[in-house]
Amino acid sequence: MTGLIIWDKAPMAHKFCFETLDKSLRDIMKTNGNEQKIFRGKVVLFGGDFRQILPIIQRGSRLDIVHATVNASYLWDSY
Repeated sequence: MTGLIIWDKAPMAHKFCFETLDKSLRDIMKTNGNEQKIFRGKVVLFGGDFRQILPIIQRGSRLDIVHATVNASYLWDSY
């Protein structure tokens, strides 16, 4: 079983992609405990230039793009 997930070009991904990975890992790796760690405790390494590239939202306003970034996700508060 892997302990590390490497995700390149992460800043271009919509926040729903990160949330989907978290929910999928929670479903796949169910435990008996009430563990609430994000990504089920797996180390996820995000690569990319977080200061340059934003998610692409077709016909989206600046506000739509900002709300699509990973730091607008519920996962961001867990760090």
